[in-house]
Amino acid sequence: MAFWRNDLIRVNGYDESFCGWGREDSELAIRLDNSGVRQRCMKFRGVVFHLHHGKCERNSLSANEERYQQTIREHRTRCETGLARHLATTEQTRVPETEVKIAVPAGTGH
Repeated sequence: MAFWRNDLIRVNGYDESFCGWGREDSELAIRLDNSGVRQRCMKFRGVVFHLHHGKCERNSLSANEERYQQTIREHRTRCETGLARHLATTEQTRVPETEVKIAVPAGTGH
């Protein structure tokens, strides 16, 4: 998944209350979509690199799924525990209203 920095700031980044593996990327994509970010397919139009990482525990998958479903039901555009707590106050306010774009590899869906 790729997105503009200001779009990520607008939705407060990844929800850091997710535990272990599962649904954090999908939940972020839903919030970007809910905030008006237009999704674009980049299949055969760009190079994608995957950062290898070890396997994560999946014990929290059902709780993560519920958090994802709640974002859909409530049409959330921001998460409470996210990027804002890592940015300076002046940085958080620098989100211009411009055309927004997001690239999601084909076949991944939300």
